[in-house]
Formats: sequence, C-alpha cells, structure tokens
Amino acid sequence: MKNFKLSGITLTDSFSKFSNIVLNLPASSKTNEVSTKGVIKNVFMTNMHVGYGVIQMQTGRSILCKNISGEGGITMRVETGAAKTNMLNEKTVDDIVVRDITVKNGDAAMNFSPHRVDQGRVDVERVIATNSTHAVQIAAGFLDNNTNGVNNLGTFDSKSYIGDVTVTGGYGAQIKGKDYKYFSCDKRKELIEKCYNPDDESVTGTSISAVRNNASSNADCANGSDGGCYEIIIGRITKTNEDFELNDFFTYPSSEIKGCPKVKKPEEGNCN
Repeated sequence: MKNFKLSGITLTDSFSKFSNIVLNLPASSKTNEVSTKGVIKNVFMTNMHVGYGVIQMQTGRSILCKNISGEGGITMRVETGAAKTNMLNEKTVDDIVVRDITVKNGDAAMNFSPHRVDQGRVDVERVIATNSTHAVQIAAGFLDNNTNGVNNLGTFDSKSYIGDVTVTGGYGAQIKGKDYKYFSCDKRKELIEKCYNPDDESVTGTSISAVRNNASSNADCANGSDGGCYEIIIGRITKTNEDFELNDFFTYPSSEIKGCPKVKKPEEGNCN
C-alpha cells in the first residue's frame, strides 16, 4: 500500500493471539514493496492478549501512527520477527513516527524488537501507560526460531527516539512469566500461584517500572560488539506515583531478584 490511511477504528478483541493491524511483507516478499507513506490514527481496542495488541509493524517506511490506544497487551509492537522479514539483513522498517500512544491494564504501550535485522529510525513521543507492566520495552536483537534466517543480531538506528513518557503504576498489569523474576520472592510466589488471565499466558499484578531495556550498554549489553545491542535516545520520563515494583525508571536484566525458592505452578483448578 502507498499513500494510505486507516482511521476511526474501535474494536473489542477476545484476547486473540494476533495483533489487529499488521504491516507485513507482500506475498512477493520483496522489501521494496512494503507499505509506505501511510497514516494510522484514532484507533482504540480493548481485551488484548498480553503478547499482542493494536499494531504490529513488521515492515513500513514513512508512516505516522497517532492517537493509538489499547487496553491490555502491547499497543504497538515494532517487531520484525516474521520468517520472511528475517531472510535478508535488509531494513524493512524506517522513518516511523508515533505520537500519542497509550496502554491501560496491559504489558506496554511500545515494544522495540528487531530480531535479526538492522532496522531504521523510529521516533516516538507522548507515551502514556497506566497500571501496565512497563510503558516501553526495548529488546536486543537475537537469533529467533526462524532457523533459515540471516545470521545477524538486529538493531534499531541510533537516531531512534522515545520521549515524553508518562507512566502511572498500579495493580492491573498483565504480567508474563518471564517478568516474575523482577518481583520479591513472596510476590513472585503469589504470581506463580495465580490463575491465568483469559489470554492463558499472563496474570494480574503490579507495574514493574517505566522502561524495560536489555539492548543498551547500561543493561550490560556488549556495546554492539556481538550484534543485537543498540542505543536509542530516551527523553523525559514522568512517573505520577511510586506504585512500582522497582524504584528505578528502568528494568534491566540485572534487576532480577535472585535467591528465591522454586515454586511450581499449580495444576488447573488449584490456582488462586
């Protein structure tokens, strides 16, 4: 698609395992035929699965996403993990502008995850997260399960930017199992023993921090020497309260609480 606009969409999901707006490679798999020069705006969706959300951008060039709101899940994933996007180390995402994006009772408003491809610039401003695990998640590149993909650990352009993030912590976040490690031993036990939410993957808990970042040197990533590590510009972050598991603005791999006893997930029907 070229010169397109999607606007004025309201949708109640049923925790389905798909994002509802997906920009992907065409059937030809040609990277010079990705969606370009488009606008996606004024979109509101509810009942989102923790691992999915409103928009997933596997591909796109010169696209504006504005006033995008979701309850549950991840409102916008700039994640290029589809098998066909990983066949070449050729950027499929570049010149993406995101403004006024919100999440409530979910996982995050924005997620960056390049998988195997060195992607372009993404510019994000005015992010609001309420009672969600994080406001923003920044993942390092990695070799995913697409075994035929290019042998590369992806990145995003260093001119990428996230600014004006406002986050309100509280109970109501969708917590995935991989994030239990950032909770105290007692709270971790409570999370493990809880019944799953309707998405069958998350449980309800308290916000962890504003930004989860494992791509930066601050997160002990290897400064890009092994690929998969990158720095993006992070601007102002405002916390409206202190109802978070971590005191810091950032969650890093080193934020893990260690030494907790192992707790087994109860069998179905015995959870709390």
